[in-house]
Formats: sequence, structure tokens, C-alpha cells
Amino acid sequence: FRVTVSTTLLTLSIVRSIGYLAAGVFHAEDFMLVAAALLPAGVGTLMGEWIHDRIPPELFRRCVSALLVLSGSALLFR
Repeated sequence: FRVTVSTTLLTLSIVRSIGYLAAGVFHAEDFMLVAAALLPAGVGTLMGEWIHDRIPPELFRRCVSALLVLSGSALLFR
């Protein structure tokens, strides 16, 4: 299930990026940032898969929820 969702989101992001490039929202230079983010994103995905397979589901849900609350709080108090 997770692989299907990840693949779908990746495909949608690629199609959207091509549309943004065609519309002039993105520029060719912006793709250097995307390229630079690929390695950290890949490492994060692999780490998430590894962690997800090794901790109880309830603990995983609580950790993800805590991260979402912290991220949201950081945006609110910015």
C-alpha cells in the first residue's frame, strides 16, 4: 500500500512540475534544488520504511502525530 501511494504521489508531482515549468512558474534553475533534495528524500524514505517495520504501529502513529504537531506549531509561531 505504501509503495502504491508513494509511486502515485511521485507521478503526480512529476506531471505537476512539468506543467509548472511549461507555465513559467518553475525555471530550469529550480530543478537544481529538486536534484539536491532527491538524496535526502530517498534516505528519509528508506529510514521511514526501516523504522516502520521495526516499531509497534501505535508508537509509529504517535511519533508521526507528534512530528505533525511540532511542524504545524513551528509554522504557526513563525
